[in-house]
Amino acid sequence: YYYSWLGDSRLYLITNQFVEQLTLDDSYSEHVITKFLGHSDLGLNDFRQFESTKLNSHLLLCTDGFYRVFESNKLEFFDNFHKKSLPTIKERINSLIKGKNFDDSTFIFVK
Repeated sequence: YYYSWLGDSRLYLITNQFVEQLTLDDSYSEHVITKFLGHSDLGLNDFRQFESTKLNSHLLLCTDGFYRVFESNKLEFFDNFHKKSLPTIKERINSLIKGKNFDDSTFIFVK
């Protein structure tokens, strides 16, 4: 698969043993984003593209509202992302983020 990013949404690789952040935030600090779609100073070199293989792993694409909660309790999220049923994963992950964020908390999980 190929992936590209801009701004502060993140892509994580989740295997049976670990969670790895694949992307880096484009920011000076938690509240200052340096690159984002629509920014007038963007150039072609601001768009990165990488290729990887998904051998026995899952992908998590998420907004900053999600990963702030995720980063504070990775082990519990990790355990729930390894449930067998996608509806169960969705239900458990939604219960972990409900009422715990002040921003949009969107995620896409690819199993």
